[in-house]
Amino acid sequence: MERAILSLHYTDDLFISWRGTDWEFVSKLKKSILDLGVTVNISKEKLNFLETLVEIKDGALVTYLYRTATAGNTILHALSSHSKTMQWNIPYRELLRP
Repeated sequence: MERAILSLHYTDDLFISWRGTDWEFVSKLKKSILDLGVTVNISKEKLNFLETLVEIKDGALVTYLYRTATAGNTILHALSSHSKTMQWNIPYRELLRP
């Protein structure tokens, strides 16, 4: 995309900074991607990408840690029938979150 200023990706998530109109971006995206479901979040000031909040301040990109509203603490009873790996992995993953 010739108007892309910055393009980053992680697995199936894309972050693109675009020089042009919103309509041009969505139109170009629809023409270049075949048979894929695409969710587009457009903002001129800030948006969430993965677990970061990306914001423009004084003409520069600034990032902050971001935690989604659905990213709550997960409790699993010790006597549940889940595997021991799952029981140990939940607290481990919770501790990795900001």
